[in-house]
Amino acid sequence: MPFKETFDPTDNIKAILDAYPFSIGLFREILQNSDDAQATKQTFLLDYRTHSHDGMKINHPRLAEIQGPALLAYNDSEFQEQDWGALQTVHSSSKRDDPSKIGKYGIGFRSCYHITDYPQIISGNTLAIFDPQHNIFQDGGMDVALDDCGYGDVISAFGGILGPSHVGPFEGTVFRFPLRTEDGGRISSKVVTAGETESLLKAFAKEELDIAE
Repeated sequence: MPFKETFDPTDNIKAILDAYPFSIGLFREILQNSDDAQATKQTFLLDYRTHSHDGMKINHPRLAEIQGPALLAYNDSEFQEQDWGALQTVHSSSKRDDPSKIGKYGIGFRSCYHITDYPQIISGNTLAIFDPQHNIFQDGGMDVALDDCGYGDVISAFGGILGPSHVGPFEGTVFRFPLRTEDGGRISSKVVTAGETESLLKAFAKEELDIAE
């Protein structure tokens, strides 16, 4: 079965974005996911760089959109099979299946579409990319093993967390959200700059520190 949302999710995602305004709440949703996954570490990294896509096995004029500046979020918990399944079903949430969960990889995850059209994930031995608008991937996304040399350029864009010479499965999870550089069409028309994302991240950090005092 192709890796993708199980039905056209764009209207649903847009409704979620309307209900969850663009704000520092995005970072709280990521923290909730990490807490639900029983992670003990959380790292945010803003990568201003643009990465190569010349070595990818697919050829598409919009590939540069998935290799530009991005927000990365790391936690030290590895995805389980049910987590991958939840991500592919827009209404799926671990909260529904397990009342002890806050909402793992359900609606909250989709708040990331405020800043990206192509969420990317590395966990264990898997790289996954979502493309719910089918801009690049005709199936709406893809997943491959980390050792698939045809996607080495995408994996190298995670180097700020994985390290430049990472080999083998990754013991943890990294979300990479390439920032939207042009009108996202059906999901969002908002262009998000790295500077704007940095300001939002600093505001989130300040508020969390104020709460902790």
